[in-house]
Amino acid sequence: MEQFKARPRLGFSEAVKLALGRLTDFNSRSRRSEFWWFFLPFCVFSYVLNFVLELFLPLTVTFIISCILSLLALAVTVRRLQDGGHSKWWVFINFAASVVFSAMFVTSGAMEAAQSVNPDVNTIMDFYKSPVAVVSMLVAIVTGLPIIVFCFMDGKKETNRYGESPKYYLEQPAQTAAAE
Repeated sequence: MEQFKARPRLGFSEAVKLALGRLTDFNSRSRRSEFWWFFLPFCVFSYVLNFVLELFLPLTVTFIISCILSLLALAVTVRRLQDGGHSKWWVFINFAASVVFSAMFVTSGAMEAAQSVNPDVNTIMDFYKSPVAVVSMLVAIVTGLPIIVFCFMDGKKETNRYGESPKYYLEQPAQTAAAE
């Protein structure tokens, strides 16, 4: 009987090196430790960098830099979903909807209004009256929630259409010394 064995969990530096080495790989699989050890520090770095950039650069420039940084996390997120046998389109649709929503929020003036000392509520409310803003926000939320759940779930033990499991392998049965 075939039994699956789990490889040891990836450490922080090993996972980050592996993820950074595969920034353009959208066709294989990544285990949870690779994803989370890369993604959590990536989020902290992105938020700190965005905060600092917003102090010195216009919001539009900060938004463009933020989108470019987000592209770095796409591949590892796609591979994480594929480890569980899920489609990469969840990630691409979520990214597109998030970019549309964020671009509209920044360019409409709603973000500036929201960040000001005396926020202009009418500008913010006018933004949320836009059907494109509402639909893109809803699509981002509706696709984002399953992505989070999929990223927490264990991958498939067996080989799937995206390749062999990065975590599990088949243990070979012990061979007897003498054939009977």
